Amino acid sequence: MKFKYFRNLNKHERYSTTKRQLKSVFSNIEMDVLFGLVRKFEFDSRCPNKPNIAGNVVASISYSRDRTIYFSLYPLLISDFPNRASDDFNKKYY
Repeated sequence: MKFKYFRNLNKHERYSTTKRQLKSVFSNIEMDVLFGLVRKFEFDSRCPNKPNIAGNVVASISYSRDRTIYFSLYPLLISDFPNRASDDFNKKYY
């Protein structure tokens, strides 16, 4: 598992989970975890049927042609994603 950080968060932002929590859940999966590669989730422009999503996307997973798995985390405003939401997100996967 490789972790890549693309930018520092400002004091009003957070991610939905931490490196430690990801390691404890996905330690047996070889993937690249990308923190903050982009600020906001967007569907690939080649996607013909884009669903409408209400709310914030906190993470996404993609699989490339070279068989690399990318787990991307997007920064969120703390006011939009309080501690209880983070706790809820992480408890669902333990």
